[in-house]
Amino acid sequence: MSVSLRTRRGTAAAFFARADFDTDVDRACHRLTVPVPAGTTPGQVLDHLAAAHGRGALPADVRVWLEDLPGGPADPPSVARRAREEGRGIGRAGALLRAVLLHYTADGGADLVLVVHRSRLDRAGLAAVARLLLTGDESVTVAAPADPPRTSGPAARMPAWGLGEPGATASVPLSPVPGAGVTAAVLVAAVAAVRHRYGDGDEPPVGLLDCAADDVAALTVPVAAGMRPGELVGHAAAAIAARPAVTDGQPVPDLGVVFLDDPAPGYRPFLRPPFPVTLCWYRRADGAVAGDCWYEPAAASPAIAAQLAAHVTRTLAALADPAAAPAAVGAVALLDAAEGAALVELGRTAATAAPVGPTIPAAFRAVARSRPDAPAVSDDRGTLTYRELDALTDRYAGALRRLGAAPGTRVGVCLERDTDLVAALLGVLKTGAAYVPMDPTYPAERLRFTAEDAGLTLVVSTVTDFGDRRVVRPGELADEELAGDAAPATPPDATAPAYVIYTSGSTGRPKGVVVAHRQVGALVAATAADLGLGGDDVWTLFHAAAFDFSVWEIWGCLLTGGHLVVVPYWVSRSPEEFHALLARRRVTVLNQTPSAFVGLRDVDQRQEATLAVRLLIFGGEALDVAALDPWFRRYPPDRCRVVNMFGITET
Repeated sequence: MSVSLRTRRGTAAAFFARADFDTDVDRACHRLTVPVPAGTTPGQVLDHLAAAHGRGALPADVRVWLEDLPGGPADPPSVARRAREEGRGIGRAGALLRAVLLHYTADGGADLVLVVHRSRLDRAGLAAVARLLLTGDESVTVAAPADPPRTSGPAARMPAWGLGEPGATASVPLSPVPGAGVTAAVLVAAVAAVRHRYGDGDEPPVGLLDCAADDVAALTVPVAAGMRPGELVGHAAAAIAARPAVTDGQPVPDLGVVFLDDPAPGYRPFLRPPFPVTLCWYRRADGAVAGDCWYEPAAASPAIAAQLAAHVTRTLAALADPAAAPAAVGAVALLDAAEGAALVELGRTAATAAPVGPTIPAAFRAVARSRPDAPAVSDDRGTLTYRELDALTDRYAGALRRLGAAPGTRVGVCLERDTDLVAALLGVLKTGAAYVPMDPTYPAERLRFTAEDAGLTLVVSTVTDFGDRRVVRPGELADEELAGDAAPATPPDATAPAYVIYTSGSTGRPKGVVVAHRQVGALVAATAADLGLGGDDVWTLFHAAAFDFSVWEIWGCLLTGGHLVVVPYWVSRSPEEFHALLARRRVTVLNQTPSAFVGLRDVDQRQEATLAVRLLIFGGEALDVAALDPWFRRYPPDRCRVVNMFGITET
């Protein structure tokens, strides 16, 4: 027979010829270990090699390395050396193969270890080379191939749910599943079902290295929670039959399946897993299928890899047995009883009495006294130091006291984002009253409803449409004559209300939620040390005061000594202008809703210089972590920590 490297079956040759594998050639290699037949000496193997060279049956650069090992093949040193040779690659992408003959001097036996790059030789060709070297089979000719075309694609994506970090490739076992109903289609269907449950969409991608056909496919399998298991397996079978190849411009699939339905002794389909997460299954002698989940450390953490292996195994067992399968794919139980109980237990946190700390004004005053000349708050008009902000809000509080603000009352604040807004909020708190933030962009009807529902008699605003309630402008509050000697009061203690924030509510009717000083203090106390908040930080006030994210932005900054940069409304609507502000102000703590972040991220990707942001905090909306991948490429976790923080009003 003749084995030609120019006519490969399938798409494996093109896939593994990609430049993606040049920096990690082992991912593109497969291996065969064959015992040397009894009576065949190492010298005869070398003679077969020389004869093959002489008649042109093997390229001239193919050689066999001979290693004499003391002891027998089962001795620990021999086992270790054989494993080492079986795991060693060819060393460079352009080489044809690496052949090592391990000769055990104790009994005269030997093993031939062949490692080859998949773009040069397939599984059948690997077996033919072994036959040529061991038997001298003159019907075998391996034609010297031209170099395969070099292609390149985007770097392999990493699973959004993987939570990986740098480290060494590792694996976790895939538990055995009775194999009567297990086919490649069932395996792919099980992986697709789990990916769908993990939030990877209705057509989750699954890579497939088919060892029987020796090709690689990038599959997409339609999945829906209500789909019947048999229907899902049918979709997987159709995807495998179509076999869409991984193309030049496509990244290596982040998760793939390898299935050896007929594992030959000594054959291994890869030295290192070809996909960032590789589920390698093989059929055992008893008919069951088992294997290992191999994972790159950047693709998945050990805990996530173990969880994935368990979830895929349970799903596979359900799909492989039609009699026991549930009516719908979404009904497959990913968790066992112990995992379910542990998950429920996570939500059972014992109630604890948080210590009552200082009020917001008292905490602010302590910061102002410790760093009086440090910048406290800035807008496009200028900057106030902590000393200046403290003095200004004392005047505001005095004026508000004369107008009726006192402990137990509520004062509305409806202002555009600027330093006056921050001063008004703190001024209200210094009277002992609670502030009620309102957005001036809201319809007049909603503003009047909020004012009435909150029982307001006084509103700090430039908007006058509040009925018969007293409206005072920030400029009036700054008037020394109005403030006079009306010394500001302080809240009675930290259990007093600090603000009332109105949520939109599921019915659309706003609902007021009262939040105390102690709750704001507890938020700051719980996060300051962990997030490293301090005087070197520059924050932005990006969100409207009526949105509770602003509570974190304002008091998280001012109660830890940071510099708060107020973002004008129109700048907050323009990702380009906001990015320029972040760069100009050297902002280190950035708070964003996920939807707003996407536009900012895209602008940042087009910039050459990077931002100074060290802490990125999300809130307000569900976070799709896949959107963070481009950000992490420019700002790895050791440079910028990313935190998903849920709404403080709800908690």
